Amino acid sequence: MIWLLLAGLKGIGEESQKLAWRPPLLTAPSTISLEGLQPTGSGNVDLRLDPTRDYVVKLGSAGRPGELATGLALTGGRNVVIVGGRITCQDIVDSNLSRGRGIEIWDNKGTVHIEGVLFANCGTGIAISAPESVVQVQNSRFEDVDSPYDLMHPDVIQTWRGPKEIRIDGLTADFSSKGLLWMSVNGQFPRRVDQRRINFRLWSKGGATPNGPHHFTWHVSPTTRSTCQACWTETGWFRNAFPRRLQDGWGTFADASGATPFIPYRLVRGRTKVEVRSEAQHNALKGDLGRRQGDFMERLDPSLAGERWTWGIPPGGDFVPADRVGPGYISPGYR
Repeated sequence: MIWLLLAGLKGIGEESQKLAWRPPLLTAPSTISLEGLQPTGSGNVDLRLDPTRDYVVKLGSAGRPGELATGLALTGGRNVVIVGGRITCQDIVDSNLSRGRGIEIWDNKGTVHIEGVLFANCGTGIAISAPESVVQVQNSRFEDVDSPYDLMHPDVIQTWRGPKEIRIDGLTADFSSKGLLWMSVNGQFPRRVDQRRINFRLWSKGGATPNGPHHFTWHVSPTTRSTCQACWTETGWFRNAFPRRLQDGWGTFADASGATPFIPYRLVRGRTKVEVRSEAQHNALKGDLGRRQGDFMERLDPSLAGERWTWGIPPGGDFVPADRVGPGYISPGYR
């Protein structure tokens, strides 16, 4: 009887680790191994794919199976699947910023599925410029996302154009500037962002005061519909007046002039609930509400209904431990 109970509990635990989104269905896919490929003049591996065909991309470099010792610029393709492996970005030392990006996605026409990848030393983990694409990032870990701030502000994931939808389930990261930045360079913002099981750690290499402003997430436009389930952060804006609080590290919208108007929000700690509906009220808010384990914050805007960020460390630790991703990754399966 006890054995049956334990077996049942084990099954529940395994089921909870399964991922929300399966890889897209592939039709006659081509498999591309990046082993031995060299960076181009842009500073990363430049992979140009037929937008009518499907692909499986395997990370690797000469002598280091499953590892890519530079970033990947992925252009085109219909459905593209990357499962497992490690990307170690080159240092950003000048205006050639591409070398410091883990994966750039350009003009994909289907779904890009990235799962079980360990990103290290990147200035930006993933950059997306693909208005017609759906991008799925699951069970991935980003370590030390950082760059010289006078050259580029670092982001774990950043959008430039689109995509139609971003799906995240299982993401752990630490960074020196911004976590998730949903922006656009031409007015094509992400339409839908569905986020689950995210945790942002304290910046591993940084100390107390990174060079630039520090936000765990920033929604530039209210046209992006976003939700976030089980999203945790232990980092926020670094400044004496704003010492690491949820309400100081969640970026706001930007209007046509580039100004960032105030967005009302709700802070909760146990039975304590505070709704902040003006910038003056925000500036006058004292105490440590918003920076104790389990405090959470919700924006009071329709486009962000269902997005909640909780301060601290998930009860079970990192959603994506380092030893569960990278070369040799085994997927837990899908719900």
